Amino acid sequence: MDTSLVVFEKYCKTPATKKMYEYHFGRFLKYCKKDEPLITADGLLSLKKTLQTYVEDYVCGLRNKISPNSYSGVPKGRGGS
Repeated sequence: MDTSLVVFEKYCKTPATKKMYEYHFGRFLKYCKKDEPLITADGLLSLKKTLQTYVEDYVCGLRNKISPNSYSGVPKGRGGS
């Protein structure tokens, strides 16, 4: 596991929070891999494009796909409380 993820997990207060962040981070990493197929969590820090550019493009893409009012923070089938 990448060092950055180990450090991040240390600060997650609950297992539900950890699962939610892992799920959404996985989706974001998959998005980044369309330009950088071998990218890892630690590798995000050395991208050709800036990390901010990836985040902005990803969020703008989500806005075109889903309504923010129809989306909860908990992935389907993952439960949460």
